[in-house]
Amino acid sequence: MDPSEYMKFNFGWTTGLGRLELPEFLSVKDYGNSALVVFKKNDFPWRLSKDVQHHLIWFRPPLVTPAAFKRLKSDPAYPNREFRNINGRKVAALIEYLNENDVYGWIGLPPPAVLPFRQSSELHPTEKDVWVTQSGVAVTRQEAAEAMRWVGRHTNRLIAKRFPPSRYETVWNRTNYRVSESHQSAENTIRTPPS
Repeated sequence: MDPSEYMKFNFGWTTGLGRLELPEFLSVKDYGNSALVVFKKNDFPWRLSKDVQHHLIWFRPPLVTPAAFKRLKSDPAYPNREFRNINGRKVAALIEYLNENDVYGWIGLPPPAVLPFRQSSELHPTEKDVWVTQSGVAVTRQEAAEAMRWVGRHTNRLIAKRFPPSRYETVWNRTNYRVSESHQSAENTIRTPPS
């Protein structure tokens, strides 16, 4: 049995959910609903320091959709005015970008710890390098990083329910759809910061 099929079987996810049964995107509202989201400690023997835990989040709702770009009442202002048009060409381009590449984020880390992170640097070695969608829309590293943080805010809130940023430092990633076609999961590396 395929490992992802085995995990879905263990979670009781043996039947598919229709579009009407799934939320529009993964969010904090899904926390505690084991039909949609399961947190599981990774039992693979990675060599991590003793203060680091490795968890997986298995989830059924999509992570990156036009609805995930919508600004909620509790959100800050849009980081990019083009995000307002969730059905526009730029948001469609960013969705394609984020679904074809890894998405990652972090919570609970102090600003100096995240300063060296240069999101999407692998695809954009310099600021002049752009990624072009199948429809010909260019995506800059800055746009990709903004979109990743904006859409990732929902995942951050979900993770914070399980691993509060006041107690844990968390770095997470979701592999691209080419790798995770049969399931969606996000990996979390959790560290309890020194007191």
